[in-house]
This record gives sequence, C-alpha cells and structure tokens, in this order.
Amino acid sequence: MNNMLDNAAACRPYPWAAELFAEKSLELFANQESAGELGVKAAKEVELAGEQLASAVAPGYGVLFCNTATDALRAAVRAALNPGKESLSLTTKAEHPALLHALKDFSSVQYCKIGKDGKALIPADAKADLIAIHHVNAETGIIQDVQTLKQTGSLFLLDTTQSLCKIPVPVNTADFLTVSGCKVGAPCGAALLYRKKFEKQVKSLRLEEHGIGRCVPAAAVVLAEVISKSISTLPERMAHAVKLRDLLRESLSGLNVVFTAKPEESSPWINHLMLPGYQGGILVRMFQEKGITVAAGSACSSETPEPSAVLRAMGYSAAEAYSALRVSFSDDTTPEEVLFFANTLRELLKNY
Repeated sequence: MNNMLDNAAACRPYPWAAELFAEKSLELFANQESAGELGVKAAKEVELAGEQLASAVAPGYGVLFCNTATDALRAAVRAALNPGKESLSLTTKAEHPALLHALKDFSSVQYCKIGKDGKALIPADAKADLIAIHHVNAETGIIQDVQTLKQTGSLFLLDTTQSLCKIPVPVNTADFLTVSGCKVGAPCGAALLYRKKFEKQVKSLRLEEHGIGRCVPAAAVVLAEVISKSISTLPERMAHAVKLRDLLRESLSGLNVVFTAKPEESSPWINHLMLPGYQGGILVRMFQEKGITVAAGSACSSETPEPSAVLRAMGYSAAEAYSALRVSFSDDTTPEEVLFFANTLRELLKNY
C-alpha cells in the first residue's frame, strides 16, 4: 500500500463518506433544476445540505455548491466584481493559479509583496474593490494574519481551501470562503460560502448566466456531512496533526533540512522543507519507487518546469525553490508512515 503524504493535493475519502455518496447517488440522481418530483426532491436535499454546511462553518452565510474549488474561487470573484465597471483587485503571487486567472479576467490586478516569512504585506492605505488572499498557503502551509489583510471599503475573499476543517478559521472577517471536498475527506464536490448580501449575484451566476457548474446532489449532501463532522472534532484532529508534525521535525534532526515556516506560523497538516543541494522533483520520483507519495510543490503547478512562484515571491533563489519538498497529512496518516518517510529520506540522500 502506498504511503500517502501528499494529502494537501487530495486525501483519501472517509469510507463512510464514500458509502454515503454511493447511496445518495442512487437516491438523488435526478437533475436538481428539473420540475419533476425527483428533481424537486434533489433540490430540497441540496438546499438542506447548504443550510447544514453554513451552520457548521459560518452561520448566516449562503452556500453555492460547485464541482471544484476552482469553480468556487471563480464564482466568488464574479459575484464580488461588477462586470460593468472597472475594478481593482489586490492579491499576491502566492495564490492558486485559478484565483489569479479569475482576478485577471474580471479586474485590474495589483500584487502585494510577500515577506520571507510568507506573510502578505498589504499596504495600510490600500484601495481596492476586492482583496483576495489565501488563509493557508497550499504549498508552504504558512498561515496568513487575516486581521491585517482586511481593509475598510474592500470586499474580502479568503481562500480557505487548505484551512477549513483543518485549523480555526476567522470566518466573520471574510465576505467569501471556499472549501474543497477532496481536501477534507469527501469523494468530490466543493462550495463557496458568501455573505447573504451577494445572494442575487450568486443566483444569477447559476440560474441565469449558467456561468458556474454545479456538483451532483449526492456530492453536496456528503460534503455537508463531512464538514459538519470534521468541524465538530477539530480539536482532536488538530492534535493528531500536531503530533505528526512534531514527530516529522524530530525524526529529520541531524539532516541538512530547512523548514520554510515556524511550527506556530503554519498549518500542522502541511510541512514544507528545502534540501540544499538536492532536487525536490528527483526526490519525489525516488520516493515513489519506495511506495511513498510526497510533492515538490502544489499540485496545480506540478506540470510547470519553472521554480515555485510561491517560493520565488518569498525571495528564495531558483536553486532553493527546486530543492523543496511538501509533506502533508490527513486524519489517517500514522506515525509509522512519518517515520518510514524520514528513514527513507536518509537512505535516498546517501544514494542520491
């Protein structure tokens, strides 16, 4: 069995969630926008799932179910910005490409600097229609100081794809939040959470423009169940991730490993390190031969030959960026898998 340590890209669904998805797929197969009895039933189940998800994450917010977080991010940008007027968005070069492309499609974009610590440096006098920033960086795991990002007079899109169900999220600071099923243990599906004042814009996207795809009803129902259970057990699950992170750091002591972030400033689920003198991409392939899956960066940029845009934005050299590895956990990651990774890394470096 493969030792999966690339869970920030996608994690194994909970078995009960996969079973529920199969059950609901047979029950709620009708088109939720059709007028027939089964379509109405499916639509009602999706509506109830939205209420359940909002209640668990951000009471009082609306929910738009999507296929992927890419869809959710694009929907947020389109709902926030008036296509009939010139808009300015503020973001960083450390964002998911889907967010950056959506911003460029619907507004002028100004990029803020990123410090060597990975924190976004938003000017105090920034004037923008929309500020769009990640909460937890998908590559480095670094957590943004959200309270310093929000500016009076600007709408705030907080990309929480890597933080919801993982760490506490200051939901009330944001106008828009995102979640992806494949990151939290659901088989599929994603959602955008939005303040109710954007209800008209969001409904227009789905029902009039048909500009954003929708997931099947079963995906919405299961995603809501997974998120509800994950939020209710967050303290225990976080403690599990912290123990794994501490074990990883301890087991790599003595090696020339540079952790990109301090433990207290990053998500325990995502561990980013650099190995000076080695190529992360080569090590990833060597690990694969040993039955271990890790990553050299985020999955969205895995096909590009260029060094990590995130690390370059943080001020690291191309050589440093190429030496990176990301080790990310899920609920079912075990201490034995972490130790196997550490021991294998020592072996690979000797035979590199």
